[in-house]
Amino acid sequence: MKTVNNLPATITDAALLDFTGAKRSYSGKAGRCCCGCAGNYSENKAAVTRQINKIKKLVAAGYKAEVGCNNIAVEVLDEGYISNNPGRLYIVYFE
Repeated sequence: MKTVNNLPATITDAALLDFTGAKRSYSGKAGRCCCGCAGNYSENKAAVTRQINKIKKLVAAGYKAEVGCNNIAVEVLDEGYISNNPGRLYIVYFE
């Protein structure tokens, strides 16, 4: 499968991330669809930049970035057994 900016399908080193051409971001509940009912999309440049920085920080902290044909995503799951919060999904989309 062709990935964004010819990146590997999984990235664990934040220095390898390339967000050239990023256009849109999404932040929502993990384990849900990405239609917008459980999160928010933005095409605002400042919001996209915040999302890029969030993904870089998460990967630097040990989370995996999954790279698709038009996006880079990180899923942060809540592993606490008391919380009903499934975690968050952070995605940056490209053209």
